[in-house]
Amino acid sequence: MFFFLRNIFLWLLAVVALSAMFPRDASASCTCCSCVCLPPYYCCDTGSVSSYISQAFSDFQNKFVMDEYYNKTYKKKGLQAQADQFRDIALNSALLIGVFIDGTAMNYSLNKMNAAKSRTLRDYNVSEEVCKFGTLSRSLAASDVKVAANQAALSAIMLTRSMGGIGGIAEAGTGDDIRKRADYVATKTCNPSDNDNSMSAICLPANDPGLKPQNYDADMDYTLAVESKPSLNVDFTSGTRTEEEDAIIALSYNLYGHKLLMKAIENEEAQREMALETNSKTRLVVARRNAAANSFAVIVGMKASGSGGSDAYMLGALQNLGLSSADATAFAGAGHFSYFAQMEMLSKKLYQTPSFYANLMNSPANVRRVTAAMEAVDLAQTRDLYNSTIRSEALMAILLDLTATHQELPRIKSKYTQ
Repeated sequence: MFFFLRNIFLWLLAVVALSAMFPRDASASCTCCSCVCLPPYYCCDTGSVSSYISQAFSDFQNKFVMDEYYNKTYKKKGLQAQADQFRDIALNSALLIGVFIDGTAMNYSLNKMNAAKSRTLRDYNVSEEVCKFGTLSRSLAASDVKVAANQAALSAIMLTRSMGGIGGIAEAGTGDDIRKRADYVATKTCNPSDNDNSMSAICLPANDPGLKPQNYDADMDYTLAVESKPSLNVDFTSGTRTEEEDAIIALSYNLYGHKLLMKAIENEEAQREMALETNSKTRLVVARRNAAANSFAVIVGMKASGSGGSDAYMLGALQNLGLSSADATAFAGAGHFSYFAQMEMLSKKLYQTPSFYANLMNSPANVRRVTAAMEAVDLAQTRDLYNSTIRSEALMAILLDLTATHQELPRIKSKYTQ
């Protein structure tokens, strides 16, 4: 459109210029140019015509086309507005895109931060089950140390009696040992209704305040005295004696070494060599008895009174399991909760309630924590089983040695007799 208008204006300009250069009036005609006027008075200077046309076209191009039409009309009103529109469209679109990108990045960052915050709140919120493992095992190590101490103390008491040591029940001889044990039965554990009520001649009267029914036959009833109780009021390291300690010691006397052998050496003092041989055989028997009695001492040590650091938590855990306050206290016995009772809670009782499995649905992090705690308890229990296996293997070795010796004795006697 622009080129078409330009051509039209150029032709009009040329026509006007030519008509002006060639007028019919020679006088008028010759005044506008420097040529010689000749009849019929037309200008004959072609150079002036060409220059005039070029100047006219240049003026038309620069002043009319460029100034009037292009600069003032098209450029100022059209291109500038068009450029402004193009700029507005481009910048507005870019601005919108930038805003969307910025909003997307902001939402993405907020989502990531909220998700991380949620995971943090979920993972670092420790469940109740994890706390139970931590509180119930708080004094487990201290109770385990007391197990070894009570085991060694009970073993020393039994060994002192077997060897007739000073301070033991048999320091004055086998007769004194039997008398003191009989007095203990008559005053502490004798049941008047035994043997068709004929034990009343030996026992204290049934209404005697010193005779307590809960102690009946405790010196020979292993189930009543030891097996049925998760915790015993026994602590040989405390320096004070309790009724249960006396019952446990009396039970050990009846189970291991009811008849003592050491007084046989007194009859052979005149013959030193024979006395030494008798003492050697006696010590052999006592050593084998003490190896068997060691398992009993370990069981009593595990059920002996613990350190007491977890008593409050143990009582609370037992009540959460459905036990009454009295039953929970009876589970502990008269003393503190034992190592055996604490391990019983950690390895068995905690899993006997639906709330334990419900709490496992808390979060994956808490499930991993509970799993780690259970594996730790399993490791401790495996160590106890390992120690028990070692004791069983030692007892089996002693039993095999005794069996082989008894089978070999007839053959040896027969050989030397012949």
